[in-house]
Amino acid sequence: MNIATENKILTDQEFQELSEDGSHYELINGEVVDMGNSGMEHGNITAYLCGVIELYARPKKLGVTCDSSTAFTFKSGNKRSPDISFVSQDRLLGLKRCKHSAISCQLSAFIRGF
Repeated sequence: MNIATENKILTDQEFQELSEDGSHYELINGEVVDMGNSGMEHGNITAYLCGVIELYARPKKLGVTCDSSTAFTFKSGNKRSPDISFVSQDRLLGLKRCKHSAISCQLSAFIRGF
């Protein structure tokens, strides 16, 4: 489902408030898109891959692994929540805690349905 924004540019705060209804939204090419739920198999694959990356990266202090509850603003201006993302330690320096990441991730993976 797409939500009409009437060519209104959403602030980060307005975009964050959209998910207060419990839905998962992304901003893709200027349109707010309800991403819905993906299902158990998708969640299991995502959890496994996040775990593999985290088990490798954490002991080496390389950075952090995130799941789809983390939104990023991409160079295109799209606000997306990859199923799996990784942010290196150097990009985390000086970052304040926030709901929506203003930094970019080095790795983003979207798991497709079967």
